[in-house]
Amino acid sequence: MDLPIRGKRVGLLIKRRRYRCRDCHRTFWEHLDHTLDEKRNCTKRLLSYIEKQSLTRTFVSLSEEVGLHEKTIRNIYRDYLNRLSSAQALPRGSLSAYRDRNSPR
Repeated sequence: MDLPIRGKRVGLLIKRRRYRCRDCHRTFWEHLDHTLDEKRNCTKRLLSYIEKQSLTRTFVSLSEEVGLHEKTIRNIYRDYLNRLSSAQALPRGSLSAYRDRNSPR
């Protein structure tokens, strides 16, 4: 998945090469670390967009916009908060805003 264009979801079809090690005969895929986030199955550009938008929008609205599951959006946000808090740059009150905004009513 990539950033939505004009409000429409964007899926990517990427052909990756498969290699075989000559020594151990194991196979592995071509790495695309500069573009794709293998853990989330989306582009790093989309990941950055979700991190920034999740501070002000609900997970459901982001999920509908980008085409990823709500839980995936929630996990991206959680990882983002952990990175910010480890860097001592967490905006004051953002964790409580997260709890208030996304708790069941």
